[in-house]
This record gives sequence, structure tokens and C-alpha cells, in this order.
Amino acid sequence: VSGHTADSKFAYRFYANMSFMLNAVYWYNVNQIFFDVTTAKRNIWSLCGVIDYRPISQLLISAQVKGILYNNYAKLAELAELQRKLYAFRYATSSIYLDSATVAPKDTEEGRSEALGILTGYMYDLSTKAETIELLEYLKEHKDEITPHQAREVELLLRDNEFMKTIPAEEYIAYSVLLNDAQAVWEKAKNENDFGAFAPYLEKIISYNREFAGYYNPDMAPYDALLNEYEEGM
Repeated sequence: VSGHTADSKFAYRFYANMSFMLNAVYWYNVNQIFFDVTTAKRNIWSLCGVIDYRPISQLLISAQVKGILYNNYAKLAELAELQRKLYAFRYATSSIYLDSATVAPKDTEEGRSEALGILTGYMYDLSTKAETIELLEYLKEHKDEITPHQAREVELLLRDNEFMKTIPAEEYIAYSVLLNDAQAVWEKAKNENDFGAFAPYLEKIISYNREFAGYYNPDMAPYDALLNEYEEGM
């Protein structure tokens, strides 16, 4: 790689020519994380030794190093797209829940349940399909080549997927629908001081959670398994 003085003009030209890679991962996701340009610069230093202001395709570096650069940024672009889709599904399902708890007319839970079932099914499929797991496993194996923030993001997504894929899809979807139905019943039971009307739904919710705990942590007591989902290691 030919050397250049790292003055402000060079830095500007470098970042401008790096834009084709940065654009691939310069997405906001649910946490509004974006790729750190400083880290990109540091990664190139570590791989090439010296920064060149030309595009990667024109750098006098080995084909192997070029392949690493292209592949990693392509994978990060896939990660950003995955997060964008998961955010969309969660935003939609959360909005439906908020609607049910606030301004939705009475006796409209059936339509919301149908919508929630469909959205939850798509989200389950996206999270557990082979391509998603392959992407996350690749990034986990190459965590030293991405930022610590991105590595943690991958770690948490893999952890969530480990939980989700142990639960049969039909049960995962049914639980989402149950929570929506229970919300409507709870609202009415609360206003009428009628716990008996809500009790069967509460029992089903507890039963599902016990069952889920047995799926993803069969060696733990259900309470400990459920607590570990939110307070890992306790």
C-alpha cells in the first residue's frame, strides 16, 4: 500500500472514497446504532498497515484482504437489514397492543389477534430461519473484525434466537394472541371488579411461561429460567 500524509485533506478524501462501504452499514436500527467511521479507519490500519485514499478495489493489497473487507461490510449490511425488519415487526405489534390498551373500541380484539398472529409468525420465521442463524454465527466468529457494539448486538440476537427456536412456532404465536385476548378481558374484569372472569386467562399465561421455561432451560426451575431471561446469571 502506498503511503500518504494523514492531513485533513487526505482524511476527507479517504472518508469520501470509503463511502461505498460505509453506506452499506450506515443504517439506524432499533437502538439507532450506526457504523463508527473512526473504527473503519482503525480496521483498515490493522489490516493494511497504511491507509490509502483510493477505493478498496484499487488498493495494492492482497485479494485475501480485499475479500475480508468486502465480505465483512456485506455481512454488516445484512445485520442492519435484519434489525430494520425486526424493528418494524416489533413496532407494529407494540402499536397494536397500545391501541388495545387505550383507544380501541370494545369488542375489537378478534381482529387485533388475527393481525398479531400473522405478524408474530413472520417475526418468528425471520428470527429462526437458517440464513439468519448463519449470518449471526459468522459475525460471532469474526467479532474481532467488527466494533464491540456490533459484537454485543450479535451476541444478544443469538441469545434471543436460542430462546425462540426452542419454542414451537404455533405455541409462540398462540401465546401472542392469548396476551391480546387477555388484555381485553382484564380491562372489563377490572372495571367490573370480577377477577373470576380474568382468572382462566391468567392461568393460561402462567402455564405457557412454565412450558417455555422448560423448553429453553429444562435443567432450571421455571422461576429461575424465566428470571435468567431478564437477569442473566442470577
